Amino acid sequence: MPLEDILQEVEKRKDQEIKKISEEYETKIGSVNSEVEEELQRLEAYYSRKLEEDSRALRGREVELAKMEAKGLEREKISQLMNNALQRADFFLRNIADTREYSQILRKMVNLSMEILGENCIVHARKADLSFLQDMNRIRIAKDHIKEPGIIAESSDGNRELDLTIGTVMDDLREKISLEFVKHLGED
Repeated sequence: MPLEDILQEVEKRKDQEIKKISEEYETKIGSVNSEVEEELQRLEAYYSRKLEEDSRALRGREVELAKMEAKGLEREKISQLMNNALQRADFFLRNIADTREYSQILRKMVNLSMEILGENCIVHARKADLSFLQDMNRIRIAKDHIKEPGIIAESSDGNRELDLTIGTVMDDLREKISLEFVKHLGED
């Protein structure tokens, strides 16, 4: 499978996962926004009465404080939702080795490694994953094993390495998902 197809498939899965998480949390964010709006209205009404009693000069200041408080609540809720989404994505990736698709994913990782590092690259994998790779007779499997699902491939000369372990992939996705959420927050 060409590198471009693999990259497109990885990008497609990432986009699907981001879209799924985004859709799931858009509803929650909408609910949070409604709660924040209700709280904002309640706070504005309270502070409006208070300001009229105390002084017309303080009115603008108190309303701004209420808005800042409501905005802080909104950001806190959104932050909680983002952390929850990242935890779910982390759980999914950490348990991907237990899925039916894992052998295909592992094979795609190996094929990608061979395209990037050359046909003679050396593949490091978990002992448990070797059974998925045994019939791929074009690859060289290292005698030492890694502990995490995924693979680490190195060029035959040992100068280049490609880390496709789940932990590394998750770290990369966590950063990209966080950037998407921050970008989404910036649109408001």
